[in-house]
Amino acid sequence: MLSCAASELIETDSGLSHVAVDPKSALNGARKFNPAQPWRVEDSLELYHVNAWGKGYFGINAAGHVVVRPDAQPGRDIDLYDVVEGLEARDLTTPVVVRFSDILAHRLKHLHDAFAQAIAENDYRNRYAAVFPIKVNQQRLVVEEVYRYGKEFGFGLEVGSKPELLAVMAMTENAPERLIICNGFKDDSYIEAVTLATKLGRTIIPVVENFDELGLILKHADRYQVRPRIGVRVKLFTEGSGRWRESAGEKSKFGLFITEILELFSMLKARGMLDCLQLVHCHPGSQLQDIRRVKDAINELAHVYAELKLMGAGLQYIDVGGGLGVDYDGSGTNYSSSMNYTLNEYASDVVYRVASVCNARDIPHPMIVSESGRAVAAYHSVLIFDALGSSALDKFRVTGDRAEDYGGEEELPQPVQDLFEAYRSVSERRLVE
Repeated sequence: MLSCAASELIETDSGLSHVAVDPKSALNGARKFNPAQPWRVEDSLELYHVNAWGKGYFGINAAGHVVVRPDAQPGRDIDLYDVVEGLEARDLTTPVVVRFSDILAHRLKHLHDAFAQAIAENDYRNRYAAVFPIKVNQQRLVVEEVYRYGKEFGFGLEVGSKPELLAVMAMTENAPERLIICNGFKDDSYIEAVTLATKLGRTIIPVVENFDELGLILKHADRYQVRPRIGVRVKLFTEGSGRWRESAGEKSKFGLFITEILELFSMLKARGMLDCLQLVHCHPGSQLQDIRRVKDAINELAHVYAELKLMGAGLQYIDVGGGLGVDYDGSGTNYSSSMNYTLNEYASDVVYRVASVCNARDIPHPMIVSESGRAVAAYHSVLIFDALGSSALDKFRVTGDRAEDYGGEEELPQPVQDLFEAYRSVSERRLVE
């Protein structure tokens, strides 16, 4: 596999195989643009908003072909049309999924740099670490690449089940200091595996999302004589937004109310285990398109952290969960398929909110952890398939200009005039209106 090339996973009917593409050969194979064609490259860029949603990773070259830039740098283009032709020459046909592992590396670095800048600007006295949720993409090669590329930043992994935990245990054999966050429903065997991982020296934190899980953690801690690290998921009153808004807020499935957290605190205090409560966690939602939801959730979580810390808990981490969005349509708006903030704004708001609460209460700054799987993995794979046909709702084209669309002499009926007015004034964002 070429170090400067994007490693690719090709999905066919017979399974998955690897292909290495040389960016130089892909660039040299670009076709010459035919000036006789009425459709221009600029027209495609404008129609499909490539520069808006592509974030520098995708573009269109002079031949009119879609290109991929694994490090978002112009001049290092991989022509996807040439890639597909090369696959056909090796009897690999569409549909195929092409992965660019260099994009994973670039996304992780971009995430680290954004938080590093925010930490420096806000004089934050601790560091940041991302943990990649395996459920986002469970392919072994993807998880291994994310884990390998995140090594220099001290990034870890997040698991949501016992099988995922066992896979992570095998990967972290030589890196016990890398953080492992355990979320999801936890039965007895899951908690036992977490306890054994702690005994083996892993930096692993099971997050209590249901009060009964605390009893299992304490039972196995006594059985194996282990001093566990314990996290707790706070059921925020701040509601989520977008398509998965029901996964956050006080009616969400997972998490503990404040009264339950106080009961958990009392149980640990009675056992002399307050130092074991090391992490508070929240899940503000998935694909959060509105930065205000992020600010409200982080502010609420930071206050919970501060109160528990002042009460004597041994908290060291604050896990702000997932929610960092991806601007799928490139509009940069408060829309379910977009986001009205940038990665740098997100990092700055998280760090500022946590620092402000800690400074006001005069307590140490915790290590910030996030579970931004979508923002890491979304750009790195492309599905390529054949277009077999097309269909449209109406074969007639309407410009909205009455003089151009209607050549009759009779006065248009009022309903038709209303339709013309609606066509001219209503945009996609105002369909409900």
